[in-house]
Amino acid sequence: MKRYDVLIFLINKYQLRSYLEIGVRESTTFSRINLEDKIGINPGGSTLSKVLSITSDQFFLQNDRKFDLIFVDGDHRSAQALRDLKNSLISINDNGFVVVHDTMPHNLEYTQPNWCGTVFRAVQEINQDPSISLHTVNTDHGVSILSLEPSPPGPLYKDFFDFMDNLSLCLNIVTPENLAHIKFYGK
Repeated sequence: MKRYDVLIFLINKYQLRSYLEIGVRESTTFSRINLEDKIGINPGGSTLSKVLSITSDQFFLQNDRKFDLIFVDGDHRSAQALRDLKNSLISINDNGFVVVHDTMPHNLEYTQPNWCGTVFRAVQEINQDPSISLHTVNTDHGVSILSLEPSPPGPLYKDFFDFMDNLSLCLNIVTPENLAHIKFYGK
């Protein structure tokens, strides 16, 4: 299962209609999302007509709409990832989702910004909010799903090795096979 499979699963199961992707790059994920109402953000530019050549910060400063699904796979440094997650959570519709990639680096080497970076820290920080629910699919370097549902805050480990020792607690990990059994928004 890849990140786009998680997104397509959510789109189909919850009949999602609008999509925003932060960090389109080569459009591996963006091109697989079969929704008419979709926007991508890629500061490095793109040849795709629905992809804006601006930063996520610039986009959210001028954004006034809500989306059913936002996929965050942009800057992998924790400070920027945290801003993207916070901005995304206030930009989703009721019963919407924010999905973030690269939340489970395999080892310390993977915490380099060009791989998974320190996105795991941003997701843990967001998971301190009791109004947000977190589930992480154990696939493709970690695909975390955030929804606006009450949930007890998870633990917060800034140290990578402490995080890895407590991975299941920190990210509420589910297997790809169990994803279909999670009831988001009671469905």
